[in-house]
Amino acid sequence: WLKLSLPGGYYINLYRAQSEQKIGGQVRFPGAEGEGSYAELGADREAIDREFADAGLPLLTWREGEVPVISIAASSPLPWDEAREEEQRAWFARMGNQLVNSLRPRLQRMSAAVD
Repeated sequence: WLKLSLPGGYYINLYRAQSEQKIGGQVRFPGAEGEGSYAELGADREAIDREFADAGLPLLTWREGEVPVISIAASSPLPWDEAREEEQRAWFARMGNQLVNSLRPRLQRMSAAVD
């Protein structure tokens, strides 16, 4: 796994799950402050989802719960040989970049409003 920092102390967690044959990324929003940030992002969900669709990426999964999570995943069948790992790196780059591009400016505005 790999972490990419976001404003507000949040981060994107990139992962590979060989047993599930999938790769993905997620942003968790713990605590009351996280729930508030998740709710504010959710108010802009349609625009964020459109940004992912326009980039040719799967739509995000928005999951409420004890710790709200925004996630994205894709199938990555075995074997995970050199060619498959190259595909995974390319997908992680596109997906991670889109998460940063979509979430960072919104989270920065939220942080600035609090300060």
